[in-house]
Amino acid sequence: MTYLNLPVGEVIEQGLDLSELAVKELLDSFIDREFSGYIVNTIVGHSGIEEGGFLYRQGVLVGAFFEYFSNGVTFVGDYSLQHVFNSFAAPKGVVD
Repeated sequence: MTYLNLPVGEVIEQGLDLSELAVKELLDSFIDREFSGYIVNTIVGHSGIEEGGFLYRQGVLVGAFFEYFSNGVTFVGDYSLQHVFNSFAAPKGVVD
């Protein structure tokens, strides 16, 4: 299992219910605000708990990761983008 050591800065939002979240608007707001930081999405997927995230620098998406905990598989970079975007469509999840 891989653990990303992301520093904790100022928490903007925590524990948002994925089923009630306007994902596109949230992601667009990071660009508009020139956000630097990360967003992490933890979901209940087909094979258990999955987690993915985007890293931003001044509103520009600069990195992505996705992990399938039950399989011990982590994807990073371009290959992880589709996994992260797909995870936002999950019926159960939390976004920080």
